[in-house]
Amino acid sequence: MRTTRVWRQFAGKVQSVASRAWVAGAPAGAADLTGYVSPSGVRLEIECKAASGSQSADQRRWAGIMGRAGVIYVCVYDLTDAPIVVSVAAAVARVDQAIAKRRAKPVLQCG
Repeated sequence: MRTTRVWRQFAGKVQSVASRAWVAGAPAGAADLTGYVSPSGVRLEIECKAASGSQSADQRRWAGIMGRAGVIYVCVYDLTDAPIVVSVAAAVARVDQAIAKRRAKPVLQCG
């Protein structure tokens, strides 16, 4: 059985609400969500965009770095004319397609 876990990651610097200190996040351009696919352990990155949004140069660079590293990277868009459940279902389907495509590729092993 496959389990996919994702969580929000902040790119650049963010200010802590509690201490007001600046905390370094992920590198500029990193995807909004990161996680893994179990049991394979493959890393997953998901960039979330509004329907009219587009990736920045830093985000395109990050997508390339992740792709070359064998990470599953997916950019999903909000479907503004549809209810949120339809947008989420479309995003999940896109992630599932990327996972299936990744599983079909041979993985380089260290050794």
